[in-house]
Amino acid sequence: MSRKGGDAVYIWLMRHGKADADNGGKDEDRRLSLRGVTDAAGMAKVIKKHMNARRPVIYASSFARAVDTARAVASELGCLPVKKSSDLSTGDLNSFYCRVLRQETENDIICIGHTPYLEAWLHTWTGSVLRFSRAGVALVEYDPYDGPVGKGELIMYVQPAVLSLLRGCF
Repeated sequence: MSRKGGDAVYIWLMRHGKADADNGGKDEDRRLSLRGVTDAAGMAKVIKKHMNARRPVIYASSFARAVDTARAVASELGCLPVKKSSDLSTGDLNSFYCRVLRQETENDIICIGHTPYLEAWLHTWTGSVLRFSRAGVALVEYDPYDGPVGKGELIMYVQPAVLSLLRGCF
């Protein structure tokens, strides 16, 4: 699977890390907990180990916990700034495809958002069904020119719970 005249496009789908408990404020204002920051940084090491030479572009939902997750990942990867996308907040794949995926054909992309939207996007592209854990990451080899919103193949899925088992690998 490849972009027209080029190498494969890779999309990393990542659910935000664990957020602080609801303190009666707006859901979209909840920040990452300490565990969420730690898990996001750990998963960024997985991404770094498996990404190719191109610097990815990072898109995050506008919710605070997704932006915090994206900043932790971007810091580890050395690729700022983080771009906010309301499509990752609402799960609007058609809009994200038109605004981002058809435009970013020279870059790999990291999308940081929420369930159930990430699962729906993964299923639409690959036919795969999985449930994203907090800070879980799926790697998709993606072709933006196949089908109405592109098609892809699930390459791997990793969640923070396995990082201790893989100690030393990342």
